[in-house]
Amino acid sequence: MHNLTSSILLALFGVIIGYISNYLIAKYKARFELKNAITDIKAKYYIDLWGLCEPKISSEEERLNKYNQMKQWYEKGGGLLLSFKATNHFLGALKILEKDQKTISKKRVTDLKKHLTWIRTEMKYEVGSYSRKEAKTQLPESQEK
Repeated sequence: MHNLTSSILLALFGVIIGYISNYLIAKYKARFELKNAITDIKAKYYIDLWGLCEPKISSEEERLNKYNQMKQWYEKGGGLLLSFKATNHFLGALKILEKDQKTISKKRVTDLKKHLTWIRTEMKYEVGSYSRKEAKTQLPESQEK
């Protein structure tokens, strides 16, 4: 009787482990297939976002224009493709750009640059240009004349 009980429990355990394994594999495969299916769409949105992530703003008109373009990009589907952390950086940049001001303070320009640079770096990681280690490495500042 003891052997029968052990065999039944072992078989039941095997069925449960098999079911859980199949579920996790199917879930992973579905996510992988979804990511592959949207690759071309994501690339198009990322190319558009790359241009929007140029942090230079020299006038109130440019600030307002960048704010409107970024908001439109996000609302037309681009926001759907951003990771949670990238969304936080994107919305942080939008918040800075949203403020109606004649000149943006140096601190706000620095914060804006940090947000937009982080997004660009993350895009490079996402498309395979950078490894995660490279994405965490600080590049030297470009020198402006």
